[in-house]
Parts: sequence; C-alpha cells; structure tokens
Amino acid sequence: MPPLCCIGDFNAIPSLADKHGGTRVLNANNKAFRDLLSRANLLDLGFKGPAYTWSANMHTSKPIHQRLDRAVVTTAWSALHPEAFVNHLPKIFSDHAPIILNTEKALLCEKKFRVEHWWLHYDSFHKTCTELWDTNPEIDWEIKYNRMVRGIKAWRRKIKPPQDRLKEIEANILQLQTLSPPLQNLNEEIKLRQEYEEVQAQLLTYWQQRSRVRWATMGDRNSSFFHQAATIRRRKNLITTLQREDGSWTTNEAEVRSLLINYFKNLYCSGMQRQNPPQLADCIKADFKKLSQVAQQKLGALPDEEEVKIALWEMGPDRSPGPDGLTARFLREMWPVMGHDIIQKVRKAFLTGYMPGQWSQVFIVLIPKVDQPQKPAHFRPISVCSVLYRLIMKIIAKRFTQYMPELISSPQTAFLKGRNIHENVILVREILNSFNSKGCPSAFALKLDLFKAFDTVEWKLITDILRTINTPPTITSLIYSAISTSKFSIKLNGVTGGGFFTATRGLKQGCPMSPYLFILATEVLSKMIKVAVQMNEIKGFSVVQGARPVTHALYADDLVIFATTDQQEVGKVREILDDFRSVSGLRENSEKSLIWFSKRANEGERRMVINTFPVKYAAKNTTYLGCPLAKIRYTTKEYSDLKERVLRRLAGWKLHTLSFAGRSELVRSVLQSLPMHVMATQLLPKKVLNDLSSIFKKLFWGKVGKDKYLALVGWDKICTTFQQGGLNLRDLHTLNNSWVMKTLYNFLVGNKNLWVKVLQSKYCGSKGFWECAYQKGNSELWRDFHKIKHLIKDDLLWIIGSGSNISAIGHPWYSNWEHDKPHASLAPNLRVRDLFDFHTNQWSLQNFLHIFSPTSIQQIQQVKPTPTTDISIPDRLVWKPSRNGRFSLKLAYQILANLTRQAPTSHLGSQIWNIKNIQPKIKAFLWKITHHALPTMFELRKRITRLSPMCPRCGLENETIHHMLFICAPARATWFSSPLAIRTEELPLDPVQVLQWAFSTLNTEHLTLFGNIAWAVWKSRNNFLFRAQLENPRSILAEALALQSIKDHPLQKRQATTNITASTRRIPRREAAAISHAIQVSTEIQATNPVQIFTDCKLLAQYLTTGDEEFIQDWKAFSEVVKCCRLVQENQSTYTINHLSRNFLETPHKLANLVRVTQRSIIGFPSTQVMEQLELSQSLPAVLFL
Repeated sequence: MPPLCCIGDFNAIPSLADKHGGTRVLNANNKAFRDLLSRANLLDLGFKGPAYTWSANMHTSKPIHQRLDRAVVTTAWSALHPEAFVNHLPKIFSDHAPIILNTEKALLCEKKFRVEHWWLHYDSFHKTCTELWDTNPEIDWEIKYNRMVRGIKAWRRKIKPPQDRLKEIEANILQLQTLSPPLQNLNEEIKLRQEYEEVQAQLLTYWQQRSRVRWATMGDRNSSFFHQAATIRRRKNLITTLQREDGSWTTNEAEVRSLLINYFKNLYCSGMQRQNPPQLADCIKADFKKLSQVAQQKLGALPDEEEVKIALWEMGPDRSPGPDGLTARFLREMWPVMGHDIIQKVRKAFLTGYMPGQWSQVFIVLIPKVDQPQKPAHFRPISVCSVLYRLIMKIIAKRFTQYMPELISSPQTAFLKGRNIHENVILVREILNSFNSKGCPSAFALKLDLFKAFDTVEWKLITDILRTINTPPTITSLIYSAISTSKFSIKLNGVTGGGFFTATRGLKQGCPMSPYLFILATEVLSKMIKVAVQMNEIKGFSVVQGARPVTHALYADDLVIFATTDQQEVGKVREILDDFRSVSGLRENSEKSLIWFSKRANEGERRMVINTFPVKYAAKNTTYLGCPLAKIRYTTKEYSDLKERVLRRLAGWKLHTLSFAGRSELVRSVLQSLPMHVMATQLLPKKVLNDLSSIFKKLFWGKVGKDKYLALVGWDKICTTFQQGGLNLRDLHTLNNSWVMKTLYNFLVGNKNLWVKVLQSKYCGSKGFWECAYQKGNSELWRDFHKIKHLIKDDLLWIIGSGSNISAIGHPWYSNWEHDKPHASLAPNLRVRDLFDFHTNQWSLQNFLHIFSPTSIQQIQQVKPTPTTDISIPDRLVWKPSRNGRFSLKLAYQILANLTRQAPTSHLGSQIWNIKNIQPKIKAFLWKITHHALPTMFELRKRITRLSPMCPRCGLENETIHHMLFICAPARATWFSSPLAIRTEELPLDPVQVLQWAFSTLNTEHLTLFGNIAWAVWKSRNNFLFRAQLENPRSILAEALALQSIKDHPLQKRQATTNITASTRRIPRREAAAISHAIQVSTEIQATNPVQIFTDCKLLAQYLTTGDEEFIQDWKAFSEVVKCCRLVQENQSTYTINHLSRNFLETPHKLANLVRVTQRSIIGFPSTQVMEQLELSQSLPAVLFL
C-alpha cells in the first residue's frame, strides 16, 4: 500500500479506551471503524496531550468524553516518518480539540556505546573482540573493557549497515539477471542470493533487538513485522508533551526532561530526608522465621563457574544494555574469552560484600502505565542495569527462591514457588460471595493500591529484615551496596541527559532481587496484622461461623483487607496502615483504591468506614488482578474487557506484516498471554470462549472483524498436535476445563493454602469434597468443581503413608471406590489406618463388613503399600496419568482433547516439523500440502464456483496441487535440472504420496532441498499470477539452492534453557527399600561408628538430604522413599547419604548381583577391593550396606 496519512474527525472510536463516561459498549459504527482500520492496515499514530478531543453533556452530572479526532497512517508512511506524532491542543471555542501532526525529525545526538547483535553475524567481530580482550588476570576489568570498546568502535566504522548492503546486492542481482542466462551465471547468482539471505538475517536481528518482541522465536523472518513493531514501540514510548503541576502543557524538550528528573529525584530521595524510619518492633522481629544454618551457608557460599554460567544463560539475551553497553547475548558469545574474568569479578563481589561502583550506574527508561500518559506519575521507571550487576543479583535471587516460601506467610502469593495469582482471586471472590449471604456479619473488603510501591520502599527496613532472618552478613552487605550505591540517569526518547542523581530509598524495577526484597517488606504488614489478631484487636472475616478468619490478601503490591465495621477494628486497621507507612515508606493511593460492603452493613457504618478510608465504592465492572469481581454471578458482560484486550493485541498491521507461520506463532502467543488465572478460577461462559475462538480463527487466516475468510483447514484439525497432523494450537473450551481441573486438584491436595481452607470451611466442614454437593447460592467456582469432577475422579488415587489422613469412606483410595462407595453414614470418621492390623501386618476388615461390599473388600486386600507404623509419614493424593503423581496441565489438555476429538496419528505431520535446516514458512507450506490446503485454482474452485480451475501459466490442465508443483512446464524443468534430477512424470499423482515418497527415500540434505525447490516453484507461480513476473527454471532453481545454504536461521532456534529438572529419571523403589533395610540392619547389630551409605541414584540422595518431594519422580515409589527419608532424618548423627557415580560403585553392584545369582546373604563386606574401588581411606567406615 502506498504512503498514506488520514487525519481529522472520524466521528468513531475503535476501542472503549478512547471513551470516558456514557455506555461502555461499542456500537455498530465504532466496530465498523475498528474493522476498517484493520482491513486497510492503518496504524493509529497515538497522541500527546489531553486524552480526549470531544466532549458532551459538560454541564450535567454525566459528561461524556471521546477521542474522535486522530491520525491514521499506512506502514509505508510510518516508515518514511518514524518520528511523527500528534499533539492534542486544549478545547476552547469548540467541543472538539485542535490536533497537530508533527513530522519533524528529532535532532541527532551522540548515543552511548551499545553492542548490536547483528555484529555477531561477522566472524571478524568475534576475532576483533578476542584479540582486544586481555586475559591477564592482573589487569583490571575496566582497563580491558575500555580497550575492547575502542577497538569495536574502530571495527564498526569499516562495516556498512545491512540496509545499505541489501541495496547493493539487489542492484547486482538485477544487473546479472538482465544478461543472457548461460549456466556460468548460475553460480554467481546463487552466491549473490546467499549473501542476500545472510544480510537479511542481519537486518532481522537489527529490528528484532529493537522490537522487544519475545514470542516470535519460531516464526519466519518477518522483517517488516519487527521493523513495524520497533517503530510503533518507539513512537509509543516517545515523550514530547507533559502536563505541569498547574495543569498547563509543555512541549519543550528541556522542560520535559527537567519535569521528569525532578519528579523521580523527589520520589527516590524524599523519604529519608523527612524522617528516619523506626526500627522494627520487637514483636515483629520475633515473629519472622529465621534461615537455618544450612541455608545461611548456601546463601553465603562463593559461586562456582557452573552457577555463574547457568545464571548468565538464564538471563534475557536481548534485554536493553545498561550504561556499559554490554548484553547477556554478547557475554554468552564471548564466554570462552571473558568467562574467567566474569567469574572472578562475581566471586570478588560475594567475597567483599560490595557491588563495584562502575556497575551501579543505572539508566531509567520510562514505560507508560496508562494508554495516554500525561504526567510524570503516569510512567513506570524501569531500571536498565549493567548486565554484570543483574548477573550478581540473579545469583542471589536464585539462592533465595527456595527459602522464600518459608519466610513469607500465606496471604502473599506473588513471586513464590507453589503459590499462584489465582489463589488470591479465588479468595477474594469467595469472600465477596459470602458478603451476599443472609448470615454474613457487617463487614467490608478494602482493596488498596500502594502508591509507587517499589520506588518508595525504605532501605533501612530491607536491611533490618535481612538481619532479622539471619541472612549472611556478606550477602546483606552486597544487597545493601547494590541498592544504595546506584546512580540514576533518565533516558528520554533514547537519549540520556541531565547527569546522574543518587537515591535514598526505593527498589529497582528490573533488578532480579527486587521482587523478593519487596515481598519481604510487605511481610511486615502481615506480621502487624497477625499481632493485632492475636490481641483480638482485629477479627477479620470468617466465611462461616467458627471458620478461621481471613484478614488480608496480598499479591505483590495489590492489597485487600477484610474486617468488620466495628469502629475500634476500623480504627486499628487505620493505625496499622499508618505505622506500616512510617516503617516502610509505602502508602495507599486513595484514587485507585476501592471498597465493598457486606449486605448487613448499614448506611452509618458505611459512612464511618469511608471517612476513615477515603476511597471509592467498587463499581459493578470492577476487576481484581485482571479478573472481574461480582458478588453474585459472572455473565458475558463481565468478560467484555477480556475480548477488548485480545483485539488490542491483534492490531491489523500485524496481520499484514506476518507470514502464515508468523500468524500461527502470534495466535499461540496471544493464547499463552491470555490471563490464564481467569480460566483457572471459573468455567467461562460459552459465548465468551466462542467469541475469542472466532477472533483467533480469523486472525489465523489473516482476517479481522466481520470480514469473510477462507478457511482451508478446519479449526478442530488445526488444534490437534503435530503428531496428529495439526499445528498444536489450543482449543479454548478444552483449555478452560483443564485449568479448572488443575484448580480442583490443587484444592484436593493443598490443605495448607489459605484459599483451600476457606473453601473447605465454607462448603465441606468436616466432610470430604466427594461427599459434598453444589447448592444454590454457592460460588461459581464451587459449581464448576462439581461440573468437571467426573473428568478427574477416576484418575485420582491415594498413596498410603500412615493412613491417618485418608478417610476410608470419603476418599478414593482403592480401585473401584467410585463405583462401589461404602456407606458413609455408618462410620463417617473411619480412617484407612483403622482398617489395618499392625501385629499381623495385614488388613483387618472383619468388623467392617457392614460398611464395605464383598467386591470392595477384595480390592482393599490388594492395596499396596499398606499403612506404616510411623504416623508422621504423609499420605499423598496422586494423579495417575502423570508419572510423578502431580497434576500436569499439558497432559490433562491432551487427555481431554483426545476425548473430544479422535484424530489419527499422522507420521507425515510430525516428520515435516522435525526437518532440520529448513525455514518455518517452508514447513508450513509442506503442512498445507498434506491437507490439500494450497490455494491453487482447482482448490479455490471447490469453494468459489465462479473461478476457473485452469492453470494460469500453461492453460492446459486444471491447476491441482500436483500439476502446479510437478507437471506444469516450469516446475517440471526445475525438478529435472536440479541436483535431485527428478522426473516428475514418474511420481505418484497424489501430492501427499509424493511427500511420503520423499521422506522415505531422500536423505536429510536432499529432503531439505526437495522442500526448498517445492517452495521456490510455488513462489514463482505466485509471482506470475500476482506480479506478472515470468521466471525461468534457472532463477527458480537458484532461489532454491540459495535457501539450501541457510543452515541456522536465527529465529528457528529456541533459546537454550538451563532449567534442569529430574523428569527424565525416577527414583527406584527398590533402591530406597535397600537403604531402609541397611539402616534397620545396622541398628540391629548396634553399629557404633558413623555409617556412610552410598548410592548412584542422585535424585534419591537429593531427596534424602533435602526432603523436597520434587525429586520423587515416580508416584509408585512415594511411600517407600518417604519411609526411607524418615529413617535417615531420625538417625542423622549415625548415617549420612552420599551420591557417587555408578563407575565408582561397580564393585558393590557386582556383589549385589552375586547375591541375586547365588541367593546368599551378604550383610557386610570389609573388603580392601571395595575400599580401593571407592577411593576411600581406611579411616572411613569399612562396612557398606547394600
């Protein structure tokens, strides 16, 4: 589309974000305008200044404001004017505001050094960096760094930008193609095409680094998409206009920068100047849990090479570089050269407890918090730190991760392993649902937004807490040094200026450790509330009489407080918030805070609470953590914002700049980015899911709005797996069911979680879930649990530990429990442990024949493992389809999908996606062939009868897929002249059979060439049909051979991860039993010396030393392994568990095999051979138990 700009009054809005007041529904005219923008591929330039350009009903109590005036442009115009923006002027003489389009280019400024990732494509760049970096450990890092930067700048001046090189190569190819086409020109053309592809890859990397798009890792090149994404991102983040404190506006760049610097300087620096926050109260200090000595040793240990390298590889490779200009991707590439120096600098920081000053300089990048920011407060300051600063803090954060759940109380669910955002949503929804019940007391729920939470935390509080929990002094010192020695400089429109300023409070948004430090600070509030509850000053809210009261819920800085409307309790809540503010610096933002009241709260109580907390009443369409909140029922209307969010993400320009494979990735990305905690908390209305599915279908086929689209493959087929011939996209209905199943499973196993206790108290009482039913007035989540329980109940099984926590009546613990339930009324409190005779070590069921049927008794007698004598060994509810017994969302989705659609396995489908060294767009092309989904004239005629099915090139036959690819003259000549020398007349007539022949006959290299030639033939056909370009077989083959040279396309490679899990191995049950037996035997013979037990099973050794059930990967071994762990823990002074490689345990394995073969018992074997095999000295125990 040519460059085009449309500006003026459109008298319509594409989104509700452009409207304030009036009805919150888009009418037909507005929807048509939104669809027009998408169809025409028009981009909104956005604006600076007042948010709305038109107003009505200004002299009434219900004014309406809308943004009817705007400028929309094509991508071509945007590329010509990337700096263009629109200014809104004040409304004075009209109900419309004047708007001004500014296309002036910003003044060029000298930019700081930063590594460009497209440089990494050059071998000469790697060579330059290697030569310039001095590996002498005696030379300081800064000297090495400065020398390397100077050399890189000199190298850069010799390299042309990829945009310029592309133009040169295009000109050379054009010149070559205008000559006669003898074969001697073919190799030169192939070489130029290969060079063109290489430079295209550099240009792609250039735009990808600037676009900040994370999802497009498996799509095609899509350079225009990344270019447009970078342009839009730059324009969105452009700050040219700000509102002064007096309400007037400024467009002067120097004044805008001054306003921002003064605002954030005061934000970061004003707290400590006013007052010195007090020390933590003794009661709060005493209530904080302490780190164990083992935890302290692990936190304070010097990191080794592996730990540093893993942390670096887990960092975002394309994150914006800090003041030093280095990125994680660059350090990865240069690790063989710079790795040793990086490790030494990191270890020195841990040793000294001090963050080097040169790493503490920080750029502040301002990200808009609202759609159209107008004031400095509307921006979120993101700290862009040095990559080495982030590396050190990431190592500390990773070490803290495993201990944080023990330090943080249950109301806080953010950033903690094992806790999820939907827990808070469920908790708040259940309490609001109880607010509507008849027996509910007079109470309120206060949702508080903390003002600039991360930016105003007092450092004194952080250090006090770190010392209170016994953090190693060097780590405490290093953390304090990292947060207190930083110097900040605001980066405005890509340019730094105004110098650096220091801070006296606040945490960096962008530092890996900041989330953990913040929730440690908010834990003080939880402790304060807990003390008030213990002193009976706060009662909180109980969902039923006698249930545990709920006082508050936290998700990072989202705080909801529950309390009664008793005046003294309200006053105490106010006092706690004021005390917390004086300690932490965190205060509530009344403008964004909301309140709900229970049904029984009278008008006087409501006024009293509102006077104490000057906040607004919650509206009907209020959301919490992205989920709608309603006291009674959730309808389609409550989820309208979800659809709006999806539509905003799917701007029309993305459809026109993405290939088929790129659109597939975009659909997958948007599906993954949907707030899944919304799906986890309720079965969404079918209309909502159908509407969202309709949007995704149209997006997939490149259409939006009410546009008709041609679906060449059914959506049900697309949503199957690669192995079944689909594209592995997810069906929303099945996905929603899977999420609610997971929530139900978490409810059944998570009896320590706050939300689980609330649901149990509210609906179950002393009964189990399976004994309860849904009743009118219950919450929708409880209703949905009972709707989907049939999908999960047959796959649940209790693994018996002690048997004391399993109801013999109400829990599914033997195979036919669901089909032959015992009589619950006869023994409601009967436990599985009560059915076992520990003297005879058998099930004793004679006294319970009136409860269990004969069939059930037979099943119970076959149950293993049986209850243990140790009552501390836990019982465990497992999900049988998963090997480790824990619920898997991915596996559950696959099971449900197979129930709803039986798709046969397609070996060809999986083979296509596993081809190496081939671009995704060609894989997608081959996938279309398997479904006869290429839009040839013959296939289109089946759907559009007015079209002619004849081949547009030869006009001799119907243009079937087979004819177009193999029979038409240009195609036949291309195949025969290729290195494959295929005579297409000898191929099968069905293109699917041709693909099957290719996969079964050709090797990997030839298979790749086969796909490239097929793609080049298809592309030449399209060039003829749509561009009137007639290409000869030589040019078609040249393009295919050029594609053949592209081995590793940057976007084809997923980022390597180092999250090593134990899922590939399982703990052998017999190995755990052998260790238990060894401990028992050594106890019987009264071994006096410390006994060391060796195993080659690393997972078992890890579990026995840590007690972390994550290492138990086989639920069938759970009981035996836990029993073994208990024995080890009870005898820690006598036994130690050690892991050794199997190579070192070759002799013990031979001895064990000897026992198996000869049936002879070997209790101990003090063999010198064994000791030598294990490389142990004679001072260690000489008895090895097997």
